[in-house]
Amino acid sequence: HHRPNTINGANVKRSGFVLIGWNTQADGTGTAYADKAQIVLTEDITLYAQWTAKEYRVTFNANGGEGVMGAQSLVFGKASALTANAFTRRGYDFAGWAYTAEGIAALKDGESVDGILEGNDVQLYAVWTIGTFTVTFDANGGEGTMPTWTGKPNTSFDLPKNTFTREGYTFTGWNTAADGTGAAYAD
Repeated sequence: HHRPNTINGANVKRSGFVLIGWNTQADGTGTAYADKAQIVLTEDITLYAQWTAKEYRVTFNANGGEGVMGAQSLVFGKASALTANAFTRRGYDFAGWAYTAEGIAALKDGESVDGILEGNDVQLYAVWTIGTFTVTFDANGGEGTMPTWTGKPNTSFDLPKNTFTREGYTFTGWNTAADGTGAAYAD
């Protein structure tokens, strides 16, 4: 009379994969056994671990930005592009994704990944760099052209001298609204 033995894969690990059972053939075509199954041995036997890739969830954190992005489900070992960034942050450019709120960008927007953090669920944080603003000059009924100005947020600059002309009018300054009700700036 033989005693049953319990198959125990507690110490068997493979990064990014989950143990789903055992088989007498490496390719899984032999006799299959569940982990923790009890079997009666009558001779030496070799059992091969059978694995399946982990499915994991990636969640996206705006990290100071605005907008909504749903979580993405991925499979370890299967190349998939990260969902394209849908977050925005006024005055900033999106630089990629980090593993912590203060981290540097480790993954690019839409980067193809075949496994992050060994297939464990992960939260990625948007990384923001100070962007640029553009000032466009509109003749507002006048004639001529003026080049746009681009600069970093919270930096001061001198407005260029007006080169627009309008017959019968004297230039009195700049305004952020065409009707003059916005912020006013001298020439």
